[in-house]
Amino acid sequence: MKQYLADLREHDQVATVVQVVRKSVARSRKDKEYITLKIRDKSAEMTAHIWDNVAAYRDLFAENDYVFLRGRVVSYQGNLQVNVASLEPFTGAVDPRDFLPQTGENVANLQLELQAAVAEVKDKWLSRLLHRFFAKDEEFYRRFCLAPAAKAMHHAYLGGLLEHTVGVVRLAQRVGGLYPQLDQDLLVTGALLHDVGKVEELSYDLAIDYTPRGRLLGHIVIGAEMVRQQAARISGFPEHQLLLVEHLLLSHHGDYQWGSPKRPKTLEAFVLHYLDDLDAKINTITGFCRASRQEGTLWSDYNRVLERFFLVNSDLLAAAGEVPEGGEASPAAKPDDDRLPGSQPLF
Repeated sequence: MKQYLADLREHDQVATVVQVVRKSVARSRKDKEYITLKIRDKSAEMTAHIWDNVAAYRDLFAENDYVFLRGRVVSYQGNLQVNVASLEPFTGAVDPRDFLPQTGENVANLQLELQAAVAEVKDKWLSRLLHRFFAKDEEFYRRFCLAPAAKAMHHAYLGGLLEHTVGVVRLAQRVGGLYPQLDQDLLVTGALLHDVGKVEELSYDLAIDYTPRGRLLGHIVIGAEMVRQQAARISGFPEHQLLLVEHLLLSHHGDYQWGSPKRPKTLEAFVLHYLDDLDAKINTITGFCRASRQEGTLWSDYNRVLERFFLVNSDLLAAAGEVPEGGEASPAAKPDDDRLPGSQPLF
């Protein structure tokens, strides 16, 4: 049975496969070399040290490698660490889901929701196109359900692409029901397909990173290519309808400064852009606030991307004197982040 880092306790003996996130060689006060590692599995990250035989281990493995590690758990300044007794590269089969962060949502339920959305599209051509991706191409669908939605920022974990896509679909279904002038089938199709290119843009076998194709082309161009290729396999697929779908993908980042090859020029494209950005921002802010929230803390750390602090513990407002009971907020100096930055998408 695999040992997970989050389950380890002081004095435990460790014998398990981990991934090396960082590796550095340093010298102690007695001028003795040692290696410090940051190791991880899906449950946690932990520091580890190699104190002996440094020369033998220095070039034996690299960052992002999987290694089989033996050692003992110790406590240092209140934190658990591993003193490594032996270590060797692990060359067996590895499931990245055992080592990389992953969605906390129920993947099976997300898949059912996605498939239900595909089944609800009534337009025969759009329905056939969606089935090419999510029913007939089993390898694509497997990778789609496992892929992250980004290297960093939003949904940057295994299953993140599926979670984000379903989130945008939910929004599209609800907004489409409020505005009858929207083509609901087209909007939902765009929500389902807008990020399909991320399956090829990102790699996630050792770490979440960009593929060479992803860096050179990006998921928007790759996704539009994939849509055209699948449409070409459907006899008689209308060119004008294909253009509308391609435009949804090519414009969903909204503006040139945010990496969008085109700006939205249909109502559905406008709506898709904002729904995509909304789901991404909600995920990012939620995760950021959760990581910043500590007992007695009112505000998050400063978020450099969104250029502001976030309130993480509103029940402390009265105690902090921000909002006196029975009164209005007292005047305060304008904070340094109280300005109107450009609306930075988190794609």
